[in-house]
Formats: sequence, C-alpha cells, structure tokens
Amino acid sequence: MRSFTDRKNRQWVLDITIGTAIRIKDLAGIDLLSDEQGGLLEMVGGGSLSAYATICDCLYAAVQPQAAELGVSDEQFGAELGAEQMTKAAEAFIGELIDFFLVLRPPLGETLKAVWQKTQASRSEEANIVRRALARPEVDEAVTQALRDAEAEITRTLGTLSGKSPASSASTPAG
Repeated sequence: MRSFTDRKNRQWVLDITIGTAIRIKDLAGIDLLSDEQGGLLEMVGGGSLSAYATICDCLYAAVQPQAAELGVSDEQFGAELGAEQMTKAAEAFIGELIDFFLVLRPPLGETLKAVWQKTQASRSEEANIVRRALARPEVDEAVTQALRDAEAEITRTLGTLSGKSPASSASTPAG
C-alpha cells in the first residue's frame, strides 16, 4: 500500500483491490479491469495533462471510504491537491496500480511498469536537454536581443502615439 498527503497534511492510503477497481469504475467511470488497455497506458504514460484529472478522479474513488469518514467531498479533495501533492499522489496511484497488475495480470503489469519507467526516464532527459540548452551563451544573447527589440518597438510605438498629441501652447497662435 502506498500513501500521499494533501495540502492539509491529511494522509490518504491507497490500496487497489478488485473492490477498489469496481468503485473507481462506478464513481470515476474508469474501468481499470477492462481489456482495453489504452486508458491505462495513457494514465501511466502521462501522455497529457488531462491524465492528471483522470487520475484525480481515480484517486478520490480509491480513497472514497476514507474521505467519507472525514466528510471530504470530491471537490474538497481535489482542491487540496496542489501541483506538488498531485504529482506525489499520481506517482503513488500509478505505483499501486502497477503492483496490482503485476500480481493480477503479470504481462499487463510488466507493460505498465515498462511504460512508467520509460516515461520517467524521458521526463528526466527532457529536463536535462532544456537545462543544457538554456545554459548555452547563445540563449542569453537571443533573449537579450529580443528584449532590446521589444524595447525599441515600444519606444517607436510610444513615439508615434506622442506624435499624435495636440501641439504645445507655445506653437499655437494667439487668437
């Protein structure tokens, strides 16, 4: 069993069982036991940001008995999962899901585990690539030039606008 905490420092314990899978299907509309594996792979692979919303729905359904004891609604539950808490909760859920399928359906569990490991490695490599790219001096030069260009454009625009203002009283003939 894995756990995670929310912003209020409440600990939520995940234990994926057949009963949990049924509750997730009933409450979140996600059938973890379906032979259609695309949804599971997307969830585990984190192919899109919407996967986090799906995982949040699954998380609430998974911990719903605990939430009921605490009087926490699904909206309140989601509101207490900031980015850091959601990331850790998603990792706990996916880890628990993989462990569940490693026992229930080992080939699927191995596939999910491999997808998860590749996804984690890919995210790490993406971050390294971005860090290396941002460390290059050309990036600093390009950013500096873009800021200079923006400043020049703003100055030109303001100059054009101020050029349309009424003439000063010194150049207006007395009448």
